[in-house]
Amino acid sequence: MSPEDLVQYIGWAPIAVMVGSCVYVTVMLGLTKVACGLSKKIESQSDLESIAHSEALRLGLEEPVRAVLDSVAPNSYADIAEGGAAEIHIRPDVATHAIVRHELYHLYGGHITLLRELGARWGGLLAGPYYWIISEPSASIYAVLGIRLGRHTQKTA
Repeated sequence: MSPEDLVQYIGWAPIAVMVGSCVYVTVMLGLTKVACGLSKKIESQSDLESIAHSEALRLGLEEPVRAVLDSVAPNSYADIAEGGAAEIHIRPDVATHAIVRHELYHLYGGHITLLRELGARWGGLLAGPYYWIISEPSASIYAVLGIRLGRHTQKTA
C-alpha cells in the first residue's frame, strides 16, 4: 500500500466512526423509547416497590432492592449505597416497568461495582467505554426483550 493510499484509507476512519456513533445512539435511544412507550406507567411509590420486588425476584437478585421515586435526580439510576444495600432511583416523569427492568439489570450484571473499579483505575479511562458499549446496551436489551447478556457476578449487598 502506497503512502497516498494509506492517507486516503485513514481519511475515512473519522467519518466511519461518526456514522457508526450516530447509528449506535439512534438504536439505543430507539430501544429505550419503544420500551417506555409499550411499558406500563408507574403511578405511585407502592407500584414502584411492587414492580421492583417482582422483577428483582425474576432476575434472581438475592438481596432486597430499595426502589425510590426520585424527582430530584437528573436521571434514573441504580446504585449500591455505602452500607452495600442495592437501590434504584426512578424519575416519576419516566417511571415505567421497562425503566425499572433496565435499572435492576445494572445491579444483576454487576455494572455498578465494575464501573466504580474502572473509574478508580487509569483515571477512569475505561469506565466510559464500558458504560456505553457493555453496560447500557445490555440493560436496554433486557428492558425491551428480557434477554440477559451479562452475568450476575456478585451479591447486590
